[in-house]
Amino acid sequence: MKTWKLYGLIILFTLPGGCIEPFTPEIKNYEDLLVVEALITDEASTQFVRLTRSHPLDTSIINFERGASILLTNSTGNDYIFRESTQGLYSPDPGSFTPVPGEIYTLFITTFDGRTYSSDPVTMKITPPIQDLYFERMSVPSDETGDLDDGLQILINTGTESSDPGYYKFDWEETYELETPYYSFFDYDYQTQEIIERKDNINSCWSGSISTNLNIASSENLSNDIIYEHPIRFIPFRDPMLKIRYSILVKQSSLSEESFRFWQNLKESNESTGSLYDAQPFQVIGNIKNVNDPSEPVLGYFDMTTVSSKRIFISGREDIPEGVRVPSPYANCLIGADSIVTARNVPGMLNIGYLISRELLGVGFEVVIRSCIDCRLKGINVKPEFWE
Repeated sequence: MKTWKLYGLIILFTLPGGCIEPFTPEIKNYEDLLVVEALITDEASTQFVRLTRSHPLDTSIINFERGASILLTNSTGNDYIFRESTQGLYSPDPGSFTPVPGEIYTLFITTFDGRTYSSDPVTMKITPPIQDLYFERMSVPSDETGDLDDGLQILINTGTESSDPGYYKFDWEETYELETPYYSFFDYDYQTQEIIERKDNINSCWSGSISTNLNIASSENLSNDIIYEHPIRFIPFRDPMLKIRYSILVKQSSLSEESFRFWQNLKESNESTGSLYDAQPFQVIGNIKNVNDPSEPVLGYFDMTTVSSKRIFISGREDIPEGVRVPSPYANCLIGADSIVTARNVPGMLNIGYLISRELLGVGFEVVIRSCIDCRLKGINVKPEFWE
């Protein structure tokens, strides 16, 4: 589950066009509102509730809601206590909670100051499997310049073929391989003051990121619940991630119609251009209410669902079209990154940011600036278990 900033009554204005002065509205009558993030799935990594407070536009400080009591109940009479593990993050005790598809759940929150909130009862939905996850070459307008970018579009086909509409939310995790242009075969032992063979590989690493944009889809305007060619992620060929090997794991969640409307409204609010001539973004209210004061706005939505996942790989050597050149993440390392020094001068070079590459018999050692030989500056040198 991703963290979305919900601003309540805050309006974001961004005027289009580089020659127009940006407008910063004066914030008045700011309301300090409870923000609840609680999309709980059958994956252990998403079985938590995060509580924060809304904050004004002119500050980026996150105000965590500390010291709350959270109880999750189901229709069969089971209660699950969520305890605060880190500030504002509440989780069940390890092994104490196994969500059951089809069960009805209700979330109860009591804040430190004694205010009590409850959600509408929600039924844990079952997410159908992803039918197909694939990529195609496409050209799309660049977010930065507006010019067409050539690259690979990750697409998904999904649905149940039912006559009833389906509502879906998509998240992704991407991983890509890095390989430095120089290899480090030697290290330096500062205790013995000797040059020794390097035991770890610091030339191959893996890095990645997770989705931050809200991606939802519905088949409600279609004849059946089949969604074809829904875009998940576009990667331009100018992105070094595609140089060696890339992988993306897509996670699909089924939503109720009410939950879909909430995410749809949030998406429209977050992605509005915010021009003074547009309709102003609105307050996005979910299914959680103050028990004693239903008129109090509460931001966020509680929902429960299973997750379906699918992973694909893209090879920089096999899947990139012929004639397309993907830049290296180490393009600046081709000239002037290395020097040749004697063994006596190696420690001094290490102290100014170089590492040992190799030995040149009869000459000395090749040393390379760290950013061009140590991939750990951009990732971790432990191969993921899923990596093929």
